[in-house]
Amino acid sequence: MLTEKTTVTSNLETLNVRLPREVVGILDKLVKKGLFSNRSEAVREFCRDYLHNSRRRRINTTKGGRK
Repeated sequence: MLTEKTTVTSNLETLNVRLPREVVGILDKLVKKGLFSNRSEAVREFCRDYLHNSRRRRINTTKGGRK
């Protein structure tokens, strides 16, 4: 039987990413504050947010209304 966690993680791929120390420091502070459980969770959330906002901008641009 698959648990929800197993199902979610089976859809994920691993990436090795190099980030500036300043960015890693910011991620660590967010984790320390409890906003994210780990760096990976924070990076995933930032990627989802970027993609969501990018899609919204593209939709607004194609409708003729630029924001």
